[in-house]
Amino acid sequence: MFKEKRKYIRLKSVFPVAFRIIDSKQDRPKTVSWQQGYTSNISKVGICLETAVFNEQFINKDRRRDISFELRIHMPLSHPPIQAVAKMAWVKKEDDDVAPRYLTGLEFATISP
Repeated sequence: MFKEKRKYIRLKSVFPVAFRIIDSKQDRPKTVSWQQGYTSNISKVGICLETAVFNEQFINKDRRRDISFELRIHMPLSHPPIQAVAKMAWVKKEDDDVAPRYLTGLEFATISP
């Protein structure tokens, strides 16, 4: 039987997310404009962010430790959006019949309601 390795429960939920990539070492945006995605699932320690577009230079495993995301998570009945900074843990490109999509595992570094 398959044993779950995760420490925290994941909620399969879809919330709109505005994000931009920042350089963890310099704490400044790598991308100026905000991009759009949504949560695929969310937990106490992070989210799986799903996007249609992703700069593939950040997929390189050696560079991931320096990449963070500034997030604005729009949750129903929560005004204004929840703001967070999260470090990239992993990224996966999935191709389907229509268009590719990118799933990015993000671990919260800071979060403010």
